[in-house]
Amino acid sequence: MISFKIHQLIITLPLQILSFLLLGLSTLSTKGADRITFLSGNELSGKILNITDTGSVQFLFEHAKNKAFIKPSSLNRIFFDQSSSEAPPKHHQRVGLINGDILSGDILSFDLNTLVIDPWYSAPITIQRANLSWIKFGILDASPVYSAPYQPDEWINETSAWEVEKKSFKSLSNGSITLKRPTPLNFIVRFKISWQTTPNLRFYLCSEFKNPSEQSDRYSFQCHSQGIQYSRQLFQDRFVTKALGKTPFNPTDYPDKTIQVEIRVDREQNIAYLYLNGQREDIFLDYYPHPPQGDYFIIESNHTNEHEHQVSDLSIYPWDGKNHLDESLLERQEPGDLLLEHEGNQYLGSCLGIVTQNKQSAIALEHPFSEEPLFIPLEKISLLQLKERNNSSPPTAPFIFELSNGGRLLLNKVRLEDSQIILEHPLLGPLSFNRKALKSMTSTHSK
Repeated sequence: MISFKIHQLIITLPLQILSFLLLGLSTLSTKGADRITFLSGNELSGKILNITDTGSVQFLFEHAKNKAFIKPSSLNRIFFDQSSSEAPPKHHQRVGLINGDILSGDILSFDLNTLVIDPWYSAPITIQRANLSWIKFGILDASPVYSAPYQPDEWINETSAWEVEKKSFKSLSNGSITLKRPTPLNFIVRFKISWQTTPNLRFYLCSEFKNPSEQSDRYSFQCHSQGIQYSRQLFQDRFVTKALGKTPFNPTDYPDKTIQVEIRVDREQNIAYLYLNGQREDIFLDYYPHPPQGDYFIIESNHTNEHEHQVSDLSIYPWDGKNHLDESLLERQEPGDLLLEHEGNQYLGSCLGIVTQNKQSAIALEHPFSEEPLFIPLEKISLLQLKERNNSSPPTAPFIFELSNGGRLLLNKVRLEDSQIILEHPLLGPLSFNRKALKSMTSTHSK
């Protein structure tokens, strides 16, 4: 047996596999295995057997029958095996706790004292209302229909005006680049714009033809120093461009010369929502019948300088026309409980919980202008933000777990078993999760 040290990692192993590990730390197969990444940049794959209260990890190497205890000071992140023949069920409700944790599950009950959710990965969980921050309804975890890495041969670049890289597009001169991709009826398109001096870009959505100069039925999103304009181009008696709305935009307000754009297009309702850096800025109504149906997405630069523009993080998602939640609402401190509908209506009052009204599940809300409680069906609700009732500082914990469905948990203690993980949560107490629910873990012991 021999003990050795690699970047503060202490392992005791037989001498015959020492050379194997030294040569293979960064190249081991990770299919069907847990994976550990280190602050040094190295990686190991195998089976995580346990995690101690101090953050040490008991680890079984993938290609050896030897166990090791890995010190937390060397760890960067742990990734749990996510390979499975079946995708886990998806829940359409998600709850946020006062310490920032997020859980998903079907809501079984909700009253003045507690909320009970039923996740696929554990037995029902009871949450004290004082520990609740918000509840989201109608969550749709959609996969993108287009995202990075980008392939040059996917894009029509006839004038060579753009350079296509794996995660971005750089303008070489004025001109356009076009993607032909079937787009869902309702969709979300996200991208980041960067510029050297001043932006002057136009994006065409749902275009019938591939070139900007062609007279096509489509939507147009233009961003330049005078502001942002969202338009509809179509044939009436002649080809026209009709502005659906203008949004103030001053490039000097963005010292890093970068802005994140999100456009949510609902072609069933003829409406679009514009978000800039995560904040909803505008709503555009298309008063013209028959929305555009084309499959071309076009990026056009109207600046001659090389590398003047860069477009990155482009992705397109299907959208159910709901859940257009302004995330900034989660940071607001209201004098009461705030309920937001998908259509944008807001109610401020006192939430009594979930009741059954006319054979429909609904939130009962006492409203200051109504003698009787309001009953809002769950299917109409996007967000319920609860008034803060716990004035104490949210507890912290040494372990941060990311869940495979997008949730997050801070944990005090962790014990791994074959298919289960036994947890101790600072607000929820003891829990037992299916191991497949865990995506990754970081530890404050390594900070």
